[in-house]
Amino acid sequence: MTDDNLNPREPRNKPLRDKWFRLRNTLNFIFIVAALATMTLYFACPRNQWPATICCFAAIGVKMAEVCIRMITAKKQ
Repeated sequence: MTDDNLNPREPRNKPLRDKWFRLRNTLNFIFIVAALATMTLYFACPRNQWPATICCFAAIGVKMAEVCIRMITAKKQ
């Protein structure tokens, strides 16, 4: 099954970046760093899991904020 409309050499119609794009990318970067810090704390401190737990909750909060921004500012197609 082929689609004649798809040509790999033609540029795709990229959606325009809204004013929240940079903030969402920054929040995603913070989430990734916090997730890596959570894994590091989890394996570095096997007896005391509270630092890893707190870091994990912070990472989840950042990700939830990013998703809320994305859902609120989503454009209807």
